Amino acid sequence: MKINLCLLFLIAVNFVFSQNKEKATPAINFKYEQRPNCVLDKKGLYASKQYLEANFPNLKYELIENNQPSIGFIALKEFSRNDLKKLTVLLSHTSHSIEGSYDPVKNYTKFVIKLDIDYLNNSFAEILNTKFKKHSYSLKIDYNKKKIKYLSSASAYEETFDESVKEIKFTANNSLNGKYIYKTNNRIYTDSVELNDEYNSKITPYILFSNTDLGVQKIINVEYTIDLKSHSK
Repeated sequence: MKINLCLLFLIAVNFVFSQNKEKATPAINFKYEQRPNCVLDKKGLYASKQYLEANFPNLKYELIENNQPSIGFIALKEFSRNDLKKLTVLLSHTSHSIEGSYDPVKNYTKFVIKLDIDYLNNSFAEILNTKFKKHSYSLKIDYNKKKIKYLSSASAYEETFDESVKEIKFTANNSLNGKYIYKTNNRIYTDSVELNDEYNSKITPYILFSNTDLGVQKIINVEYTIDLKSHSK
């Protein structure tokens, strides 16, 4: 009888300890916003020369003389129906909210990436004569298994860290700013990254880096910018 009571006591203590441990290590929640690097109004599209040349090589642009010599403009009337469809796709692929929750006990982060239809419809729907529809997908970074799992209504697949991790080439004498190079869809990109030394590397918009322990504040791609908007425990 005494042995049974001891066992029950040990089980109870272990349960309370595990509960307190989980309470002591709450999930870390954060949110990023992804926005396209262009401005579209009723006159036309304003974006960097690199953006316009990469996505609309068949259209001529004019440079904007406002102390931004790298910014070009294409009048909306110059866009064909197919060009407008392509622009719609570009905007929808670069307008997201990215919500992450890192579990320090299980050592994984779950993400929900949502198409930001309020931003798109308020900004572009009238000009493009379309309505953007809700869409989302989930993603999980498992730091123990070193795998990234993607799940949407249309497909599911996973990548290893070896396949997806990027390396930052830091600016001289600066451990918070740098660039990284990668290839996707037969295009080579050079993105800028800004780190934040107040956060650890688990704070990231699902992009992993091999040579830093710091969190990601901002990523600038030719077509979009990702900004950290909130961080809480």
